[in-house]
Amino acid sequence: MSRERTAVKSSLIGILSQFLTLIIKFIVRTIIIRYLGREILGLDAVIIDLISMLSLADMGINTAMLYRLYQPVVNQEQARIAQLMASYRFIFRTIAGVIAAIGLVLSCFLPLFIKGLSYSWFYIYGAYYLQLLAIVASYLFSYQRILLDADQKSYLNMLIDMLTFLGFGIVEILALLVFKEYFAYLILAVIQPLGANLIISWRIKALYGQEITQGKVKKADLRQLFLDAKEVLVNKIAGYIYNSTDSLVISVALGTAFVGLMSNYRYLSRAMISLVNSMMAAMQSLIGNFLNSNHDQKRTFAVLQYYSFVRFIVGGVAFVVIVSCSQDFILLWTGKREYLLSLWVPLLMMVDFYFGVMLGPLSEYLLGLGMFKRTRQISTVGAVVNILLSLGCVWTIGYLGVLIGTVISQAIMWSLDVYSVFGTIFKANSSWLKIYLQDQFKYLGIIFCATGLVLLSANYLFKIDYFSTITRLISEGLLAVLFFGLFTFLTFRKTPNYGYVLALLKKILAR
Repeated sequence: MSRERTAVKSSLIGILSQFLTLIIKFIVRTIIIRYLGREILGLDAVIIDLISMLSLADMGINTAMLYRLYQPVVNQEQARIAQLMASYRFIFRTIAGVIAAIGLVLSCFLPLFIKGLSYSWFYIYGAYYLQLLAIVASYLFSYQRILLDADQKSYLNMLIDMLTFLGFGIVEILALLVFKEYFAYLILAVIQPLGANLIISWRIKALYGQEITQGKVKKADLRQLFLDAKEVLVNKIAGYIYNSTDSLVISVALGTAFVGLMSNYRYLSRAMISLVNSMMAAMQSLIGNFLNSNHDQKRTFAVLQYYSFVRFIVGGVAFVVIVSCSQDFILLWTGKREYLLSLWVPLLMMVDFYFGVMLGPLSEYLLGLGMFKRTRQISTVGAVVNILLSLGCVWTIGYLGVLIGTVISQAIMWSLDVYSVFGTIFKANSSWLKIYLQDQFKYLGIIFCATGLVLLSANYLFKIDYFSTITRLISEGLLAVLFFGLFTFLTFRKTPNYGYVLALLKKILAR
């Protein structure tokens, strides 16, 4: 199976997997909103963001290991793969123990982050420890997933995750409807990742043989992995700051229940992030193998352009649809106007989302060539700017200040990534940089023009009482796709990027 075909297969399975996952999560969240209320929403969001901090304990080993596996997988060096997998097994089991220990210590500081809830601390600590157990369970046997990713078989990981999540998700929905109890949901969340990892472990042995999981640990591999991971760790810290600290800052400053209101909007943006990541899941290994195959710079730049254009289409559609439809969607979903916040909330969240989408190709180019130190330096700058602006602005501007800080830091990181890619990989080729930047500004222009037109249309056409909320929602969604598609077609219809996407769609539809 060709690399491109494998990537397409992984992307299609990723889309299906995320689609089903989002449906299950949406139903679960709807039940929590209707039966348990915004305090549980806020508690769940804050605990998840605190628990996410513990994932930093893997120090970026996952990315470093993926990079180290590319060459032996391409050359089919089974003995070498077994050695690396043994190191990975040792490290991840150690990490599971470290996470459990740190999580227990962190629980002492829960009162600093959780404010103003009516639930007892016994209840809050119980919810926290169940979430902690879930993340520890997720690390057991998960080291084997990396081999499928490096071998461009990530679709197997996604397929198994999808089936197990679907099965457990149906049980979670029934448990919530019958017991109307948050703990029933949490207990099932502990079991699901462990079950998925056990199935993946069985599949790995069937594909690569029993010996692939019986290698011996080499100290030299451990040292090298930790050296690489040290550079990647800062990227993980930055990712944690972007994705998790906003809720913590808002909880401390404005109360945990307010986080429940914000979490509905963040659910939409994170749902889009999950969908995009699943669609592009196979790309990091594909890019890594491509860059290590000695292609000329012209071809390398063309791939960057194609990949960026694909991400623009996916991210742009999501941006316009979410910003245009979010208010009516939240109202229809929750049934209460008290869950609505300013339109600036989805707008800023989706600007942050879009920068993250467009950072993808640049970051994957740097990581694909093992430039961990450079990405560490960029992430350090972004993380410092984000946390300083968020903390400074929340006391003066309020919750919007936190979102503004995150957007500014993302924009700075994107700029530094552009500088790094074109200054190192493309040797400061000014003509290519000009082409790249012109396209990026065109992308932003299309997105904001399409969004503005949909919002204006909704403001003047759909505020008549004749239109129900669901009618407005559907109309706004259709207009969003129509305007975005029209502007994209008129702007890029004669470019190689547009031709590449059409050819790719034809290949997908032909299968």
